Amino acid sequence: MKSEIVSLTSIRGIAAIWVAIFHFVIPFNREVACISCHLPPLDKAYLSVDLFFILSGFIMCYVYMDKYKQCKEDKRTRNFYISFIQARIARIYPLHLATLIFFSLWILTLYTLIDNYKISERNNIETYIYNLFLIHAWGVWNDVTWNYPSWSISAELFAYLLFPIILSLVGFFLKNSLIPLALVCVVSIEARSWIDFDIGQGAAIYRCISEFTLGIIGYFIYTNNKKTIEILENNIFQFLLLASIILLSFTSIRDSIIIALFLPLILSLSNDKGFLSKILNIKPLYYLGLISYSIYLTHALVMMVYRDFRIYYFKTSGSLGFEVEVFILIMLISTTIFLSWFTYIYIEKKMRVYLNMIFKLDIIKRPLLAKLFKNE
Repeated sequence: MKSEIVSLTSIRGIAAIWVAIFHFVIPFNREVACISCHLPPLDKAYLSVDLFFILSGFIMCYVYMDKYKQCKEDKRTRNFYISFIQARIARIYPLHLATLIFFSLWILTLYTLIDNYKISERNNIETYIYNLFLIHAWGVWNDVTWNYPSWSISAELFAYLLFPIILSLVGFFLKNSLIPLALVCVVSIEARSWIDFDIGQGAAIYRCISEFTLGIIGYFIYTNNKKTIEILENNIFQFLLLASIILLSFTSIRDSIIIALFLPLILSLSNDKGFLSKILNIKPLYYLGLISYSIYLTHALVMMVYRDFRIYYFKTSGSLGFEVEVFILIMLISTTIFLSWFTYIYIEKKMRVYLNMIFKLDIIKRPLLAKLFKNE
């Protein structure tokens, strides 16, 4: 089994905190002191999702490529596909389901107890079913619903379903040159900024697939271009990449420019070398990475509970001033990290082990389903 790339785990944690802060400073039925006016990079925190998509494509290859090649040689690609999807469902679904249930129970409870409690029209039975099956970003609805950050998890599930196909496509171009395919991905990322369509028209899928594929291309660069990686993991290049991303986030430059730097940043950290990797190997940052999925899915719950108490109990919708709002922001982040620690241990880890045990029972090989999943 390949060793974990600690730097990439840590950077996932930083990205999760970044996007959480982004959502915490957005006004929800209230005016918030302009924290992002003092820290412009907060306005670019939604790009964390793009980093996640690229990183996901890279990590899926890093973890599963050897098994994929072996199954392909043994003509057992269906077995690989089934085990891969089972592993991904065990990884992402339990926490998604838990947060969805909590979200809905909280809303229903307050709707019952508070006469003037408002439920968004987008949070209805139809969208709940879409969320339950994790298909709510597949073009079935034109907006985010329920636990809104989960739209990207739905989009990633779609990418997982296409993973072997994308691998075959990248492998085909690898025989000639990856440059044309890489250019297609980069152009598609740029095109997102001037093509006007929403989630209901496939924007989430479009965004995820193009960047997920770019991450897969990055893995092939990682395995076939060692000299390129050695250059990128040089201290100077790592500093330039990090400084460029930070400085550009202070500007109004096109998102695609920043996103284009994410892949070389990932590649520069892929061997856990360089000064930046040493920083990212610090234990607190690594632990943030471990609980990053929980941070990403639970921070909206923390925001919702806080917002409802502020509006319906304390009846305070106006700004409390910059200093107070910053203090509240710190408390929201701290609460999210504590809750994420809890959900990581008692939901993510436990349910993942439990589901993987069920999948290992080989239920799909029973007579009723044997014909559907017959080995090649």
